[in-house]
Formats: sequence, C-alpha cells, structure tokens
Amino acid sequence: NLEKQKQVTWMQWHPKGPVIAAGDNDGTTWIWNANMASCVSVLGFVMSECTCGTWAYDGRNLITAYQSGEVAVWRVRTGEVIHRFSNSTSTYNARRMMRFESNGIVSIASHHSKPLFLTGSQDGEVYLLNSENGQIHEKLPKHQGSVEFVGFCRKWQSWAVSCGTDGRAFVWDVDRKSIIAVFEHPSQISCAELRQVRHRDNFTQDYLYTGAADGHVRVWDVANGKLLHDLIGFENSVWCLSVSSDGRLIVAGSEDGSSAAFDPSKACVVNEHMQEQQEYQLAPQSPRGL
Repeated sequence: NLEKQKQVTWMQWHPKGPVIAAGDNDGTTWIWNANMASCVSVLGFVMSECTCGTWAYDGRNLITAYQSGEVAVWRVRTGEVIHRFSNSTSTYNARRMMRFESNGIVSIASHHSKPLFLTGSQDGEVYLLNSENGQIHEKLPKHQGSVEFVGFCRKWQSWAVSCGTDGRAFVWDVDRKSIIAVFEHPSQISCAELRQVRHRDNFTQDYLYTGAADGHVRVWDVANGKLLHDLIGFENSVWCLSVSSDGRLIVAGSEDGSSAAFDPSKACVVNEHMQEQQEYQLAPQSPRGL
C-alpha cells in the first residue's frame, strides 16, 4: 500500500513475469511481486512527478520519465541508474548533432525486440533513445502540442507512432527517417493505443485506436492510412481507452465519468456505464497535456 497522499500515475506489467512497476506523484517508482503481494523494490530518482514508465524489451531494465523532463534507465536487480537523459546533463549525440531537450514527459514506450524506446513531452518533442548505450538515436517530427501517446508497431517493427493534442498522429519509419502517414483529427487527441490484430486467414495488421476531445473513438489502418471506423459514444472528451487482444472490443472512458464499450465491426456501442463519482469521492483527471 502507498501512503494516502501519494497518487499512482502509471503502472505496467513486466513482459515476462508476475511483476508490476508503478510510479507516483513524488517521483518514486515501486516494483511489486504480484504472486507474493509484496513490494520488492523502491526506486527514487528526482523530486518530480514520475509521469510514465516502461520495461525495456527484455525485462531486465526499467525506464522511468518525469515531469522535470528527465529520463532514468534502471538496472532493476541492483537498483542503480545506468543511464540518464536530462536537459541539464550532456546528453548529446555529436555525430548526429542532436541534444536531448524535453520538458514534461508524458508518454513513453519500449520497442518489442530492440533496446530502443520513445518519449513524448508536453512541449511536443519526440525522441528515440537507446536504453543500453544511453545514446540519442533519433529526433522525430515535433508536434504543436503535448504528445499524449507514443508507440511501436509490431508487424512493421521499424515504424513508430506519436499522437498529440495538435490533432495529428504521425507514422514514422525510423530506419528510413521519413514520415509514412499523418492521421488528421478535427480535435485534440487525448489517448491512443496500438494493437496488432490477427485475422481468421492468419493475416496480421497493425491498427491505431485514438480517443479525441470531440468524444469520438477512431480506428486507423496504420499500413494504408485509412480511417476504418469513426465511433461516436460520448458528448465529452475521451480520456482513456483499451482494446481487446483480438481488436473486437474497445472500452473507453470520458471526461464526464462515463464509459462505453464499442464493437468496431458493427460500429456501435455495445455497453454503457455512468460512474457515480460521489460514491468513490474521485473527480476525473485530465491527460497531463490537456
């Protein structure tokens, strides 16, 4: 249990075992063994909110990011920081003439099979970084607003996606250093998720699911850039969403405390729920960039 004044800002399962990592609002990262229901490690870095985090692809290292714009790569077994990215340190790629300059990191994602990870910040910056050598790999196109989501495609493993409150989602080929597609939204993108879906003929495809300030949930085919579904179920901004492993069900939550489940194939809402906020004495909290 955390102290009452602490707030969990993110949590993520370990990619290979029953271990959970979570960050809180005072900059602490907690690691629990779910089977034992016990805390196995507490990692403290800076006195700034730990806004997001992710396990490295092999599960050996944990990467945490902070409101201050700093990023730490932890060797979990020893509890030491092996790499640090910060505006105040000499995080600089001389060969590429790139310096890490990021303020208020709000999104992060690890590659599925490489020691690479993405960060997105409130000032619109997106960086591709290496968790093993501590180097800046690439600086991706900047958004004109907070970057609420970053992620890697699974089928096209050199492709990265970033979504911002400027209403744009960029699909970027990291190897070729070029933009493949731009998905335009009529309002701010507040949340998103990438999902690889396997179809009946064993064909797999990457889809991007976005929630926006206009209350719509949209489904995009990443490979061809087409908008497949435009799902309407909310009168207020969509603040969170999650997609089933087969892509047949999307659950989303809204600013007004309501939630809905969508069936994309039928383009309809299959279930709705309105949370009584007084019952839990919790007010809805907006994404950090909104």
